Amino acid sequence: MEKHSLIAFDLDLTLLDTLETSKLAYRHAFESIGKTFDDDTVVHNLSLPLADTFANIGDPTLDYKTFFDAFISKAAETFLDGSHFYDDAIDAIKHLKADGKTLAIVTNRPMPVVLLALEKAGLSSYFSSIITSDKISKLKPNPDPIYMCLEETGFKKEDMVYIGDARNDWMAAVNTGVDFIAVERYNNCAFPAKKKIENLAELTE
Repeated sequence: MEKHSLIAFDLDLTLLDTLETSKLAYRHAFESIGKTFDDDTVVHNLSLPLADTFANIGDPTLDYKTFFDAFISKAAETFLDGSHFYDDAIDAIKHLKADGKTLAIVTNRPMPVVLLALEKAGLSSYFSSIITSDKISKLKPNPDPIYMCLEETGFKKEDMVYIGDARNDWMAAVNTGVDFIAVERYNNCAFPAKKKIENLAELTE
């Protein structure tokens, strides 16, 4: 990490173990519109904007606001008890911050959910930029969220590395021209990232 001054992370399944609470939130959202959610698709869906998950249902008669509100309410209800930062993520965040790195989060999650998770872990003060779906209309894999992160922190592309678990994360980095590291926690990195790790502790070695 010597060459990178700005270290930006995806949230779900990169920093935060949201697998079980996400199943609950998606299940509740699908039920709110009379549909059934397949729990086995949760890792795939976490790589997508919520609007894309809804669009993939393919029924124009359904109401997105109902779906969105149900997801957010269940996520907020279950987040404090149902999700947690991975131990290696907490250690890496603290180590990198102490080493003088600027840290950021770039996620397709909405801001209220992100702030809940950071507050619970006592990590609210560690991140200089948090880019969420509330702040920008074009989400990953579009490069705009990473460009916004660069603008907010004042760094150049060559100063930044983005770390994530999903194809959307990798594509956003490629589309922006920043370095990328894939973290593979659930054998879900089926894309040709140049560097893959299994644990964020590898960032501090």
